[in-house]
Amino acid sequence: MRASTYLKYLGNYMPIYSYKCEDDHVTDHLCPISDRNNTKLCKVCRADTYMIITPVKVSLDPSDPAFAGTWMTWERNRAKQMKQELRLEKKREG
Repeated sequence: MRASTYLKYLGNYMPIYSYKCEDDHVTDHLCPISDRNNTKLCKVCRADTYMIITPVKVSLDPSDPAFAGTWMTWERNRAKQMKQELRLEKKREG
């Protein structure tokens, strides 16, 4: 089942499950949880299919503060900026 993939169908939320046939066709089927293990027909070749678990597609946004690289880059840039500001301040004073 695709993580958190649900469609509202006839007033109830139903998950979408992925199924694969022997010819490696992968098709998705909307069905109740209780029906997920029952045999489905491939939408391409009409052969029997079996349920598979598909990985969740995750894309990390580098501008997201939760992304580790973003924080380290910000910290490094901030340290450089502070050094430059300190040098400018010393020049003005001295």
